[in-house]
Amino acid sequence: MSGLRLTLVALLVIATALFTAGVIAERSQTEGRTEPASVRAHQSGESAGEAEGADAEGREAHRAAEGQPSSAHSEARETLLGVDIESTPLIVLAAIAGLALAALVASPLGRRPAVLLAIAAIAVAWAALDVREAIHQIDESRTGLTIVAIAVALLHLSAAALAAMLAARERADVPSPGRAGTMPA
Repeated sequence: MSGLRLTLVALLVIATALFTAGVIAERSQTEGRTEPASVRAHQSGESAGEAEGADAEGREAHRAAEGQPSSAHSEARETLLGVDIESTPLIVLAAIAGLALAALVASPLGRRPAVLLAIAAIAVAWAALDVREAIHQIDESRTGLTIVAIAVALLHLSAAALAAMLAARERADVPSPGRAGTMPA
């Protein structure tokens, strides 16, 4: 395997690992911030519905005081074409796909220009989603996660550029059918 193909494999693996680490970090920040309303309701004697309503009002007031978008606005932003792009099954599928693309590049099929161009297109699409996530993290004032999302976007863009360059190089190395076997005069 050439050094450039090995670099492409490394870019895809590192981008996938960093993406996965970012998702884990984001979820660990959003989980466990407050106790469930049912626990507080039990402790205070309120009904769970009253506690949940107070929770929602408190979160909305806190967001408004900090100039953050309401949770309804945040939830709407987490879907793309009606699909929750932050759902666990989709995140797992994306990580598997990233590693599968790296394995594909390392295989003999990874030398085909069409395969490399498809990988480039996928990497560009992922970079667009990474930029979208970076913007979301900026809105949520999460600097660390913003940096991770930007780094993953740059890795995906680098992988796309390298895959396109390798496709062009492979296409130039393949002799055209009309010229195969002809000898110069």
